[in-house]
Amino acid sequence: MEKLRNEAAIVQLLDGKFIEISLHARLTVEDVLQVLASHCSLNEADKGFFGLAHVDDRHNYFWLDEETVIANLSFSGEPPGKIHLTHSIRYFVDSIYSLSNAVTIELLFLEIHRQLYKGELLTNGSVYAKAAALLMRVYDSDIANEETALSLLHCILPIPPPKRVFAYFSGSENQMEGEIFSIYCAYRNMPRGDAMLNFLQLISTWPRYGCRHYTVLDTDKNSCLLAVSNRGLSLYENKDSIKPNKVYTWDVLDNLYYKDNEFMIEVRIIGMPKKNNFEQPSLDCSMLSEDDALAQAVLDPTTQ
Repeated sequence: MEKLRNEAAIVQLLDGKFIEISLHARLTVEDVLQVLASHCSLNEADKGFFGLAHVDDRHNYFWLDEETVIANLSFSGEPPGKIHLTHSIRYFVDSIYSLSNAVTIELLFLEIHRQLYKGELLTNGSVYAKAAALLMRVYDSDIANEETALSLLHCILPIPPPKRVFAYFSGSENQMEGEIFSIYCAYRNMPRGDAMLNFLQLISTWPRYGCRHYTVLDTDKNSCLLAVSNRGLSLYENKDSIKPNKVYTWDVLDNLYYKDNEFMIEVRIIGMPKKNNFEQPSLDCSMLSEDDALAQAVLDPTTQ
């Protein structure tokens, strides 16, 4: 019998816990997703929002196709024996109210909180303060004083805060924290479920909601941030930018080319007919990826 490269998969869940799954020669990603859906109490309608991914040390997501057999997978820098994977949100909903299961909403909340903590979700200072106050209410409704509130705040949000947020409060951490605590006091009696829904609904309006982010180089070899989502591609000047410099929805992207480290995207001018097979394509946008993660993201069915 052929020896398997991996004997077990260590899967990290959104609540931070890990589950170990023994592997055999025919166990596929779809099989593991079924096990995880049962473990997390996901219903049939909502389990399709989740996927299984390998996340590298730069936090790039490599989503695995459902037909993939896990036992013989290999990733750079990971020794054989046990493969480490992540169970996470793969398809983000446009509206939180399209979800039918409270468990799914809770898991989406954990994913969004993780992205907010890592600085992947940004907005202006006043809206950020409101989101922070709602987040505090989700985790604790009975904070007696501002000192206790600040202790919680430092645990659930990045310290120091994003540069744009800090600048909004004139570089004063005390001013920012005081504003957040003041808003929290108004939410103190709000039910936890309502606070969570309001938090998610607020975040879903932010430009970078529902995206996976990749650091790339443009044609002039300047570093920038590319956000890939089910809506299309958005190009940001850097990780601290709130609004994208360019947005390309999938309906204007005719062809995607990838060779070595070079990424080329053909953008169709709105109002112009699609090119036929006899025309020579012209490239309006090209980028250089620092690694293969961007290529896999754009070619992934999630983004089509």
